[in-house]
Amino acid sequence: MPIRWVICPVIETIMLDGTPLRYPKVEAIRDAAYPEWQTTDDEGNLVTKFIGLGHSSVIELSNWCLSFVRGQDFSLLDADVQVINVFEEGSDYEDTDSFLANTPRNLNWKVSKVNRIKDKLLNYGVDLTDITLDIPLWQILQRVGQRIRSDFPGPKGTWVA
Repeated sequence: MPIRWVICPVIETIMLDGTPLRYPKVEAIRDAAYPEWQTTDDEGNLVTKFIGLGHSSVIELSNWCLSFVRGQDFSLLDADVQVINVFEEGSDYEDTDSFLANTPRNLNWKVSKVNRIKDKLLNYGVDLTDITLDIPLWQILQRVGQRIRSDFPGPKGTWVA
């Protein structure tokens, strides 16, 4: 099942009991491989249900987060301009640790692609001044995650059902 790392907004809402709830926007995006269906809730109201994208997210107090996302069809994710694919189009993969151990040079990425990624992440305050074609991708994600939570250990071994 394809996997990717994205930056997305944090949604804030208040529950009926007044409890604040914060979650990554990817949690509210349907996996387009599966259709929506309608059912009734406990009060008999008609509600629409869907299978969402699996995710694991680094989320703190900022208004954006880093999410590891798994799904069958990312077309609805791709259609959302607020969701940024960190490694850009064509960077979906299945073996997380093997992919992240690669360097941009191993993947034959052009300097222009690396610069686009750096510029995108610099807009979120991530320090990438010393990033080169020879740095493993997991180190880039570690820096993004640490911008959100200083204790983020890095993406190695991330797993989502």
